[in-house]
Amino acid sequence: EDYLKKNVSQSPIAHFYSFTVDRAESMTLAVPDGSVDLLLHCCPDAPSGRVCGSTASAQITRLMPGERYFGVRFMPGIMPAFLDLSPGELAGQEIPFDEVAPDTPRLLRRLVNSHDFNEQVSLFLHYFSYWTNRSAPPLLLQIIDLIMAHDGKIRVDELERKTLYSARYIHRLFHDNCGMSPKTFCRTIRFQRALALLNQGNIDSLTTLAQRLEYADQSHFFREFKAFTSCSPQHYLARLQAVRYQYRIRQC
Repeated sequence: EDYLKKNVSQSPIAHFYSFTVDRAESMTLAVPDGSVDLLLHCCPDAPSGRVCGSTASAQITRLMPGERYFGVRFMPGIMPAFLDLSPGELAGQEIPFDEVAPDTPRLLRRLVNSHDFNEQVSLFLHYFSYWTNRSAPPLLLQIIDLIMAHDGKIRVDELERKTLYSARYIHRLFHDNCGMSPKTFCRTIRFQRALALLNQGNIDSLTTLAQRLEYADQSHFFREFKAFTSCSPQHYLARLQAVRYQYRIRQC
């Protein structure tokens, strides 16, 4: 029904968000983004939370109709330190928050008792500022920055040349710290860039978008998009217009 968003600069957290689920809906699709999300159900009677790893394809996420949720999205490739899990164990999974985070009941009670989004953000940072970031290898952060700067349009052999590390080492680095291969991470970031441009309406045509993001051709772009979202780009655009997507998001 509504969506609040607060971006965070120079932080392992990409942004905070909050939304109320439409009373007619009980599920939505999570799509690949290379990020870890913490999603808290702000129900006064039974507050709960889950930690969600990035999916490999569109995956159903069940929500409670009419209920409010508060979320924290971490930067792509970053694992929050409060998780006693390997990236591989979290990939494509949703794990109860109270199983992996300290002092969860107290935090949930405070968040639920607050009806102000910015106050919820402050509460989370107060409780977890120390725990938000797991120390990541500098090389991994360097490579992620390269991939993000290129919108995912970079091959592993190019990463080899730019970092002077072997493809084998780069593969192991991503597997150990992100739970996916560098190629999969690049595909995910390129898809997310396409999604952002579609969401913003900053495209002349789907053919132009495919060329801009250096897909082999329009058919390649359509196949990738459908693999990640379970629908075609045309269907996605029609859905955006039907739900008036841009008008539902409020930056805080």
